[in-house]
Amino acid sequence: MSCIKTWSPVVAVFLLIGVLWYGYFHTHWRKEVTTGASIPTGILLEVIFFHVFLALLLVTYFRAMFAKPGTIPNTPQWKLSGADGAKYETVTVETKRTGQRRHCKWCAKYKPDRTHHCRVCNACVLKMDHHCIFINNCVGFYNHKFFFLLIIYTWCILALMVGTMIPDIKDLNSSMTTWDTFVALFTFSLAVILLLVFTVFDGLHIYLMLKGMTTIEYCEKNFRNPSTKSNMYSRGCFGNVRAVLGNNPLFWLVPFGRPRSNGLSFPTRDLGRLQVDLEANRSNRSSMRSMEDRTERESLLKSQASRSQPMSRKISGDFSAISTSGESEHVERRY
Repeated sequence: MSCIKTWSPVVAVFLLIGVLWYGYFHTHWRKEVTTGASIPTGILLEVIFFHVFLALLLVTYFRAMFAKPGTIPNTPQWKLSGADGAKYETVTVETKRTGQRRHCKWCAKYKPDRTHHCRVCNACVLKMDHHCIFINNCVGFYNHKFFFLLIIYTWCILALMVGTMIPDIKDLNSSMTTWDTFVALFTFSLAVILLLVFTVFDGLHIYLMLKGMTTIEYCEKNFRNPSTKSNMYSRGCFGNVRAVLGNNPLFWLVPFGRPRSNGLSFPTRDLGRLQVDLEANRSNRSSMRSMEDRTERESLLKSQASRSQPMSRKISGDFSAISTSGESEHVERRY
């Protein structure tokens, strides 16, 4: 049952692609292709562009679905029980409120910056953006480009379908069969709805990419600088695009190439401010340790004082008894 639950959205995506392809072919291309006459140049270009984008969409879909988004390495510096963990105390910028390194209690590892645990994948994902049920995978550091190109190619196909089907919808008449009319209206309506959805969705992810943020960071709003309202990992629009699509602009729009970084550390926009934050975290940790030591000393003194009170009472009682006996002896001798 779990396998059916996880893979049913993927099957639904392929069914949707098949329905749209059939409706577009049946409404827009069927007459020109099946009549045997020469295909107009415009229709031929539409067929070529549509199938080129469809091929790119399928390639990016499979790569986004089967590419590993990136996980925490199984090395001593990231193991929670590693003996050398103290040596790597300053390897990350993001820390807890107490100043300690972030760690995952399920994976038993320290978390690199921008890493989050996905309960669906049961793993910590490097630079996690979100978990997408339609690719049955997390969108992370190594497959973020494929996911981004996937939604861009989808928008291009839907825009091409809607733009070229408008004349076909206008030419609908009573001489057409009921099936032809239904297929044309259903395909066009579905393409328009999906185009509106992906326009908003693509616009959001383009905005996040230009700002150098992930969906999780955007929702949590933990990494904003109040003065400039920008992400501290932002390296400018060009640098942020390179961080997602790769260093070479010639390969930005093709489903090949990945960022050269390892996803464990990221350059920051303001190193000076971060150094101040790190020093503040160190001072906070030292102050907390001093407070803990002071509390332990006070509790120790209180325990010692509570133990010494019965002894002092006993000694004072002995002294009072001795003084009383001495006074009685002195009175007897006097008389």
